[in-house]
Amino acid sequence: MVNSMQIKPRQMLPLMILLVCVGSLLGAERKVLLSTRVATNGEFLTVPVVVAGRQYTFVVDTGSTATVLDSKFLNSLSLPDKEGPVIPVREGKQSKLYTAPPMKVVGTESGELLFPIDSPVLCLDLADLLDGGSDKEIDGVLGMDFLQKFAVKLDLTAGRMQILDSDSVTADETETAIPLEFANGTPRVLVESSDARFWSIVDTGALPTLCIRSDVHNYLLEQGTLTPWRFEVEVEGDKRVGIIGIGSLASFKLGPFEHNGLTADEAERGTLLGLAYWKRYQVTFDFPHKTALLRPSRYFRMIDETGHSGIFLKAVDESPNQKEVGQIVLGCFAERAGIKIGDRVLSINGNSVENMPIDNMNRRLSQRWHKECVLMLERDGESFAITLPRLKEMPAADDPGE
Repeated sequence: MVNSMQIKPRQMLPLMILLVCVGSLLGAERKVLLSTRVATNGEFLTVPVVVAGRQYTFVVDTGSTATVLDSKFLNSLSLPDKEGPVIPVREGKQSKLYTAPPMKVVGTESGELLFPIDSPVLCLDLADLLDGGSDKEIDGVLGMDFLQKFAVKLDLTAGRMQILDSDSVTADETETAIPLEFANGTPRVLVESSDARFWSIVDTGALPTLCIRSDVHNYLLEQGTLTPWRFEVEVEGDKRVGIIGIGSLASFKLGPFEHNGLTADEAERGTLLGLAYWKRYQVTFDFPHKTALLRPSRYFRMIDETGHSGIFLKAVDESPNQKEVGQIVLGCFAERAGIKIGDRVLSINGNSVENMPIDNMNRRLSQRWHKECVLMLERDGESFAITLPRLKEMPAADDPGE
């Protein structure tokens, strides 16, 4: 017969110390305040937000200093003005500050967080501001005025976002810490390409991989680090070849992580890293402690320079709801598949494009990580199908992230 072990009161203190020590060695568990499912197909990062008792869809945007409500809320909620002048937000866009209505951010899986009472928010026409790049109706933007108090963990491969208690976040042995700096209220990281080092905004509200400020973009072109994409366009019936403000970077580094062939767009408004870049990592942005913790995902070496379909679309002059091929990038899938300028797009993966915004169409054509893209086109009155292949999923089994 085995006697059960009995712990006497004087033995409790050493045992408790032992348990605390073991717990510290194993690492404190991160406290999840909110967990929500997010898109994995290149869509905006969104989260449900309850405004005045009704649920809406907000973009989680670390590139925005302020939280923004769609202008429709001005009439439906009669938002009171905060004192102060009209604020220019971007070219052609301005807003007063308004007092936020009762709002709470909710997770599709768990948790909810109250938006601070009486905090200022902006009101803008978001349908125009977001350029139709989403399949969803976007009702607001959750900015850094809210997010800066937390750590935000993204795993875009698994399709999950979590908001964490920053005080519970510490790096583990599989993560690399990258310093964050704040400029004008938005987080940024120091990156380099060739001999150029420059700051890049961490922008979860942007869909592209990388946008580079014009002066840096031009310098990298001069150094031969950035190879511009050549395109074919038709002008007054004549086909011409030129270059556009998009290219492929020979090398790009964030801390110890290096990528080859990232697609870089020229941008007048600043340099940023968007969702197509952060898909390469499981990343935790610990904003209060100004640190990003990175672990490569299985998309770490994802092909990027050939990621674009090679098609640039435009609305048909006489029928704006119809779209046709306006430019073709030479050497990309479109040219090799035999697509020509002037081909009219009828559907993408079986979805009619009649009322689909062009930016939304471009995203569907370019973000082919999970499946191929079937285009139904029309030329000279005859319809035909073209299949753009699924992008090769990298890395191999012995590379980071597997």
